Amino acid sequence: MLELRNGITQALKFAYKNKIIQKDISKEVITFSQQPEMKKEIFTKEEAKMIADKSMNVFGDDCYFLLNRLLLSTGCRIGEILALKKSDIIQKNNKGVFLDVSKNWRTDTRRLKGTKTGRKDIVPLSLEVAQMLFNYTKSMNDDDFIFKSKKFDDRPLAYSSVYRNFKKTLKKIGADRKGLTIHSYRHTFATRLLEAGYSELQLLFLTRHESLSQIRLYTNHENEEREKMKQEAIDLTERLLS
Repeated sequence: MLELRNGITQALKFAYKNKIIQKDISKEVITFSQQPEMKKEIFTKEEAKMIADKSMNVFGDDCYFLLNRLLLSTGCRIGEILALKKSDIIQKNNKGVFLDVSKNWRTDTRRLKGTKTGRKDIVPLSLEVAQMLFNYTKSMNDDDFIFKSKKFDDRPLAYSSVYRNFKKTLKKIGADRKGLTIHSYRHTFATRLLEAGYSELQLLFLTRHESLSQIRLYTNHENEEREKMKQEAIDLTERLLS
């Protein structure tokens, strides 16, 4: 549905620019769907371990593996990862390796823009992921996209290619649930941090959101840990009442 809307929007912009229509109505295009909203899911810990395992490389390709590995471990948006260039890898003496997350790749316009919220950030990497990134980019120029297109030197991978590989891989590892999407990496990132004791305010900072209501959308997932916590709370309440 999103691809259809983007196609209609671009066609209307072209028509206005070439004076085929008298008014630019591209911004008035909205998407209607008769389908119920898909339940958002997160990756189980076992699925996340398979995705993160370099020796397994369930994606069958170093490029797709590293891209998904970064999504899993940083909580970044897919557009932010696709926008990364080699020059965005920052090494600070005695402080580690970071990603300069200040851009977003817009699939519809095929251009670099600011991040979704306009906020720039420096995202730290684990030593393991940093070493993978250094090895993968060692022969690249600073201005090269890290996950560059196999067809166009001046573009990153197409989202459609990333998505096809993602869905194929989920089916391969037995995780092809309807609620799992590429955005589920961010949901998983936020949910696991919440389980580890991070507050909603801390998650607001770490995920670069603008409001707590957005954070609550990301952390509203039922899982074994939360079910266990709720059961323990009920049991404690009952003991206090007896």
